[in-house]
Amino acid sequence: MCPDHVHESRSGKIYCSGCQERRKAERKGKHRKHHGDEAEAGGSSLEDLTGEPAVPDVEEEEEARVLGKREEIQPWQLCLYSAIVALIIAIVLLVFPSFRRIPLGGTSYLPTPYPLILIPLISSFWGVYGIVNIEFYKNRHRCMAGLGMAVLSMVMFVYEVASDPATQQEMESAEEQDRRKNMDEEQLDGWRDNVLDKYN
Repeated sequence: MCPDHVHESRSGKIYCSGCQERRKAERKGKHRKHHGDEAEAGGSSLEDLTGEPAVPDVEEEEEARVLGKREEIQPWQLCLYSAIVALIIAIVLLVFPSFRRIPLGGTSYLPTPYPLILIPLISSFWGVYGIVNIEFYKNRHRCMAGLGMAVLSMVMFVYEVASDPATQQEMESAEEQDRRKNMDEEQLDGWRDNVLDKYN
């Protein structure tokens, strides 16, 4: 469907040209019926009863105008804003590696990016939903921008887990223990002497 044949309502819904024409016809029918009922009632408005022109209520008009402009939350908003939050958190974890772990007591821990990766996943869901749904055609580029930032933040989270300095130290320590287990007595004596020399 081309953009010239797409109509957007105040609530953000998208209608094709055929649906838009039907909506106009329905509104005209309701309008005519409303005026027909007023004519049959003989004019029961305040202006007809008092003979004076009705004064519009400014407060009610302002409230109606604000309510008319209020829109539902769009998929691109959920996608883009959550992706921005995820990207900011990923940058903070990249700059401050000490935040990449959540202590769980003792020597156990949980990598911080594991629970946080849910944010870009949710952002990606809404981004894909906004892209494939024709109702949100006009904001498709915003969904794409949010989806790109969400993917970038997920890549950064994975990199931060893999490049955690504490994780690398644990891997090196485990490799060192494996090497010691395979040493004979003479090699162990040489390893002990080397360690003692470092602290002397």
